[in-house]
Amino acid sequence: MNQQSTATGPVNGATSAHDLFALTDEQILEIEPVSDGAAVEQPVLADYTQPILVSNARYILMTTQKWHQPLETGEYFLHLKRGNELATSNYAMQESAEGGSQAHSFRKTNFLPEEDWIFSWKSPEPLIASKQGPR
Repeated sequence: MNQQSTATGPVNGATSAHDLFALTDEQILEIEPVSDGAAVEQPVLADYTQPILVSNARYILMTTQKWHQPLETGEYFLHLKRGNELATSNYAMQESAEGGSQAHSFRKTNFLPEEDWIFSWKSPEPLIASKQGPR
């Protein structure tokens, strides 16, 4: 599920650049309630990517609290371009190399998050380049 925006205002309800991942779980997964009220248990795999112009982000996990029950299992992945380095994460990460990127991940069972996932990385090149010609 790739989403891109060309809007100049806040994207996806974000109030600042580091809130680029500020979508609720329901928005990302496009979850709709079951009409007959019957409980349905089904694994869900969500894949969300977004272009980013800063070197830090927040992935919203706290909306899980509204479900009043933990996720049986949650796996979260961050793919960085080769040469970029994970600088911080408030969740302990495992690292692996996949193709042309560095993959960082964490897995939790019986997971009812008490905080969003906040992470940053170091890039060998500037994320935003500007060139100003003669005036």
